Amino acid sequence: MSSGFGQNPELSFNTLQKHVDREIQQLLTLSTRSGPFQKLGLFYNSCLKTRDKRISTAPMFALLNDLGGYLLPGTPQPPDLTPLLSRLLLVNGAPLFDVYLERDVVNRTRLAVFLDLPRRYGHTARLLHRQYPEVLNGIFDFHRTIRPSGTRTRRSQSKESRAYTYIKDSAEEKRLLSLEKLVHRFLPSNMPPEMRAKEAQSILLFASMLSKTFPREKDIINSFQRRDGYKSYNLSELQETFGFVQWKPLMDDVFATNFTDNDIFYVIDPNYLKDLHQMLTHFQNRVIHNALLLVFARDILHELINTTATPDWSGFCTRVTINVFAKAVSALYVRQFSPQFLEELRKQVTEMFTLLKVTLEMRIRNLSWLDEATRKAALHKLANLRGHFFTWPQLWNETCKLILMTSSEM
Repeated sequence: MSSGFGQNPELSFNTLQKHVDREIQQLLTLSTRSGPFQKLGLFYNSCLKTRDKRISTAPMFALLNDLGGYLLPGTPQPPDLTPLLSRLLLVNGAPLFDVYLERDVVNRTRLAVFLDLPRRYGHTARLLHRQYPEVLNGIFDFHRTIRPSGTRTRRSQSKESRAYTYIKDSAEEKRLLSLEKLVHRFLPSNMPPEMRAKEAQSILLFASMLSKTFPREKDIINSFQRRDGYKSYNLSELQETFGFVQWKPLMDDVFATNFTDNDIFYVIDPNYLKDLHQMLTHFQNRVIHNALLLVFARDILHELINTTATPDWSGFCTRVTINVFAKAVSALYVRQFSPQFLEELRKQVTEMFTLLKVTLEMRIRNLSWLDEATRKAALHKLANLRGHFFTWPQLWNETCKLILMTSSEM
């Protein structure tokens, strides 16, 4: 922030991001010595040491052990999924759902918690987009197309639709096959073959049913077009409606704060959580525990650790650390600046945002090719555009659990 970027408006966002990544890399290197971020630095440093062992999954299984490890048949059932889900969310894992803070959709002056779809849902879409952009763009464009009268267009029977379905099915089949390989490495080597087969089958069945519970892309788009894509709850309502998790302990732990019924929680897809609740009743908590660790390993860690060769290995390790411990790295980064400096920076950015709105308004008013209805709509949208720039105060909390990682090495 102090490197003079503001003096060169031509620098791209990519250049800025690379600069921030380099600063984070330096901070991670220094944080191995002492302080509350020492374990974060050790994680980064252990990644550097795997330069010549890039296909090793040992670090991944070590982290799974730190998160609770495999529970053998006959061991006591976990009474509740909340502790495991809390630990997974703290290491950037979201196999069942994701949670994050954002401005309240009704009152923009306050924060609310959003319960979103699992992060794997976004990973899968992104990976497919990268591999088959021409196919998916056609499908997504079709789903976004609405007639002026508000009625949906007739469903296309194009090759893209059939190709998209085929790609999704193929991707899920490959995912389950790779998950099966991880399962057999996760299970104890001395387990009897019959028990081993039964355990693997139960975990793969859970993973398959969980995947089928995810809403379809077009259903998500349709629900947001109807404006019923999310619903607000307080803590009591959330607990009464979706009782498979103890929501207050989970939220208090993940965000290191104390939530009450005065706080607002937005569920992005309530029907998904209801279906998920019903699906979970078909499995023992022990099986769910084991399966969630493997789903997390396959959908998050396996993608990060088993990367293809890259010339910038230290940069790769920086991105791995950011992705696995996002909140802790955020705390590490912002704490190099004082709250007073960030407040002054917030004021400057707010002023820039205000000037940008004024400039855009002048341009919109002077564009000769805009008809009056479009101009009026654009000005109305611009007038309602609000900017909120802040840093979460808990990032300076020395005792915040987000920065005291339980896994010291990869």
